[in-house]
Amino acid sequence: MIQEVEVEFTQNIRPHIPHVAVLSVQLEVCELDQIGQCSGKIVSPKELKEKGVETNFILQVSGWDKMDCINKLKHRLDEFKKGDIKRGELYGQ
Repeated sequence: MIQEVEVEFTQNIRPHIPHVAVLSVQLEVCELDQIGQCSGKIVSPKELKEKGVETNFILQVSGWDKMDCINKLKHRLDEFKKGDIKRGELYGQ
């Protein structure tokens, strides 16, 4: 009977499998019109690069497992949408 309990217990354990969310970003900076929409006048990628801003890059959020990764990604995206993101937070743990 002890063996049956051990077998059942080991079958219910889910393995730890790390996950990572990869965000491919294409950045544009544009002038806003009078109603707050992009006017179509975009800052050139060359000018942004001269200012130290890359226009194409990848961000990643890693997690201990699938749900941890998804929760961290959601949290960081929510912070970004609110404007509360701090430098480097999208990259890490």
